[in-house]
Amino acid sequence: MSIPTITVPTYELKLPSNDTVIKYRPFLVKEEKILHIANETEDTGNRERSISLALKQVIGNCILTEGIDVETLPMFDIEYMILQIRSKSVGEVATPIIQCDKCKANFPKAVDLSTIKIKRTKNHTNKIQLSDDIGVVMKYPTINSVLESDLSDLVSIALDMVIDSIDYIYDKSDQVYKASDHTREELMSFVESLTNDQFERINSFFETSPKIYKTLNYTCPECGNKGKVVIDNVESFFG
Repeated sequence: MSIPTITVPTYELKLPSNDTVIKYRPFLVKEEKILHIANETEDTGNRERSISLALKQVIGNCILTEGIDVETLPMFDIEYMILQIRSKSVGEVATPIIQCDKCKANFPKAVDLSTIKIKRTKNHTNKIQLSDDIGVVMKYPTINSVLESDLSDLVSIALDMVIDSIDYIYDKSDQVYKASDHTREELMSFVESLTNDQFERINSFFETSPKIYKTLNYTCPECGNKGKVVIDNVESFFG
C-alpha cells in the first residue's frame, strides 16, 4: 500500500508587470531547504548568485499556471512572487534584520508581507533618447541577466545589465536595430561609446524601475533612536 499524498492548498496572485493572474502553491520542505542553503552562503558574490538560483528554482517549482517562463519575468515580478509564496508558506510576518542609523546596532523588525507593494515611479519610461539621432528602448532585467553577470565586479554588473536590457536601438529615420540581431561585442561597443550623460540616462531606467518597497518605522532597542529604514530588495527577508 502506497503512502497517502497530502493535498497542498493553491492560491492566486497578479503579476505586477502585466496583471496576469497565476496560480501557485506554498513552498514545501524541499524548497525551504533550497532557500536555507542559499542563505548560508557566506561569500557576498556567491551568496547573491545562490539566492538568485534558489529563487528561480523555488518559483519554478511553486507556479502551477502553465506557460509562465520564470527566466523571462522581470526581477520585480520574481521578488514579489517569492514574498507572496513565503507568506503562504511560513506566515505573513517576516523579521528582517535592520540597522539603527544612529548607533549602527542590528536588530530584527517584524514586517507584514501583505503590506509590501510594488513602487512605481512617476514618468518612468523604457524609451530613452540619447541624442537627436539615436535612442534606445529598454526591457526589464530578468533573473537570468542577474545570474550571468560577474557579481564580484560592480563595473561589469552595470555594463552587463545595460547590454542585457537593451531591447532595440532606433535612429531618426525610425530604423530599428534589434539587440537580438547583433552580437554581444557589437552591443558592448555601442554602450562603451556613450558619454557619461547618455549612460546616466539609461541608468535612470533601472533606478526608476518598479521594485518592492516598504518603509519601516523603528525604535532602536539599544539607544532608543526613532528612525525609518527602506526595504527595497528581497534579500532583506533571507535569514
